[in-house]
Amino acid sequence: SAVMGLSPNQSNKKIIDRVLGVINGESDQFDNSWILQPTYIGHFSQIITQLIDKNLWNRTINLFTDHGVTQYQIATDILTYFNKTTKPDFTGRTIPLFPNNLEELKHFTLIPSTYSDIITMIVKEINNRNYYVI
Repeated sequence: SAVMGLSPNQSNKKIIDRVLGVINGESDQFDNSWILQPTYIGHFSQIITQLIDKNLWNRTINLFTDHGVTQYQIATDILTYFNKTTKPDFTGRTIPLFPNNLEELKHFTLIPSTYSDIITMIVKEINNRNYYVI
């Protein structure tokens, strides 16, 4: 899976960090072979809060959207908002997807709730990234 969202942790080149590089004029390529199951970084705190509020324990919750995408698709979907492009890099990497067991997740309210909403949220975060600097 891939955790998506703006993070103050800039110590490694996560997908969003690399997208920011392209927005800032750097050249980069993104893997177009490995299918990821993304989740939004804010979902972690939301799910923990809701588990505590609902007094739920010992649960396994698949925390990802039902929309599989590649790094290239994620980058392209975000960069479109900034009139930027990138190139695909076909690495041939394939990793099996998690079983699409999202039944447990339906009991929680997560915002954003769809892949397209996650992209919109990330674009908003990028546009307001000065607020996220520590």
